[in-house]
Amino acid sequence: MKKLFCISSFILSTLVSIGQHPGYLDTGFGNQGIATFDISGLSNSISAMKPTSGGIISAGTSSEWEGSRGFLLKTDTEGNIDNSFGTNGKVDFDFGGDNSYVNDMVVLTDGRILVCGISEEAGNTSIGLAKFTSEGQPDPLFGYSGTLIVDLGAYETANSVVLSNNKFLITGSYENGADMDVLVMRFLANGSVDNSFGTEGKVIIDLNNNSEDAPKGMIASSNTYTIASYALHNDYDAIALIQLNTDGNLVSGFGTGGISVYDGMQILSGIIFAETAISRDLLGRFYVSGRFEGIEGDDPAIIRFQSNGAPDNYFGNYGLAVYQIPGDNVFKCLMVQPDGYIVAAGSSNSGNISTLILRAEPWGTPDPGFGFGNGYAIHQLGAGNSQYDVANCMLPQNSYARILLGGSANTATENTDAIISAYYSDLSINSSFENVSSQLIAYSDPGNGNLFVIKGISKPGQKIVQIYCADGKKVFEGKAVETSGEMRVKPETKLAAGVYIVRVSGNSFSETVKLLIDGR
Repeated sequence: MKKLFCISSFILSTLVSIGQHPGYLDTGFGNQGIATFDISGLSNSISAMKPTSGGIISAGTSSEWEGSRGFLLKTDTEGNIDNSFGTNGKVDFDFGGDNSYVNDMVVLTDGRILVCGISEEAGNTSIGLAKFTSEGQPDPLFGYSGTLIVDLGAYETANSVVLSNNKFLITGSYENGADMDVLVMRFLANGSVDNSFGTEGKVIIDLNNNSEDAPKGMIASSNTYTIASYALHNDYDAIALIQLNTDGNLVSGFGTGGISVYDGMQILSGIIFAETAISRDLLGRFYVSGRFEGIEGDDPAIIRFQSNGAPDNYFGNYGLAVYQIPGDNVFKCLMVQPDGYIVAAGSSNSGNISTLILRAEPWGTPDPGFGFGNGYAIHQLGAGNSQYDVANCMLPQNSYARILLGGSANTATENTDAIISAYYSDLSINSSFENVSSQLIAYSDPGNGNLFVIKGISKPGQKIVQIYCADGKKVFEGKAVETSGEMRVKPETKLAAGVYIVRVSGNSFSETVKLLIDGR
């Protein structure tokens, strides 16, 4: 079992019931850890989950013989339908056209829900957008009575959506006549295109010299947008990161001219498939999931990039960690826990297609304390002859003590239901830690792993520096003086890998910051 912050009572307190083990189903959720929902009666799948007031909002796609439509679903935190939302807890909608497919969703601070995806009509594929009130009613102030189709005259999709300063951005693919490029668009809150971004509100990028590009996953910060994408070029595949500033221009200091292409993995002519998701840790490093084509099958993979876009050679094998699991496997979602451990999920196919969840240590190796002793767990959640289920999205719960996966599962009637499954994590973060907000920066000195540098102090002079474990236990206290804009502290006892709170205080002054120690 890995070390977490302060062992002793912290770990013991997270063992909520006998038999609970990291990576196993959390039986306190739904029906023995599983909640299933028949939305349309034929085929249903959740593609995005977000927390909201009083529960969880899930968004996805329902398919009938006559076409596909979008849906929203609201449950409480234990997987029970919230009947006050929409109609009996559900909302059925379409963007317009013959078919609608939901790819992603965000929840605004006022509880309104913004959904993005694809609208198909008579062979034309366009961006689909919809917005709803917190009660599940169409937002009359958005688009045309709550929905909007954006047709750029080509084949275009909206695969991911993020919020940014009362605006929102989508990323997807755009057909240029010969191949698919990355498309990024920014909109105002009412659905109008924000013409101050890029060229007439959009940015179109060819990632890898006429590559076929399929972005999925985007992170917005105060001054940049970072997008993860698959890029197929001739006989090999690549994973790429793109970073734009808030005007829509490529950030010159990121990768090479704003683009970082990881394509040095040519084996059997096809390496990374179009299954990307992106996450970022407390040190600003980016993690992107993918799928690696090996000799005996497809293996899930994670690539870590430094904050400047360069592959991080301290992670996995020159930035790439490949997980050899029997059968064909893929990651469709991932997140970095506050302690630096990475959780990824998707599906595993060894005859039956089952839900796969894996946890890796901060440097990329499987966490032996998770799953069935080798860092991962495979769960058959469905029923019937098809034996099919998959996880498409992920949501931490209960201060990371529980991990929710959203996706789909085959049923005894051979239909496919929307499904939320819950897994015990063994990580619980003190509530005060979750709310840390600061202008400070704290990091380990590369030349001395137990020497910590703190920058961003707004007031000069001597300060008291305290370091706390994530459960609130203090592990260091000492005095330090700011010199040349920074302070340096060195606890007598080496701190274990994990996440900590650093509090700097003085006369009428106190600021806090998170400190991640990843074991390197």
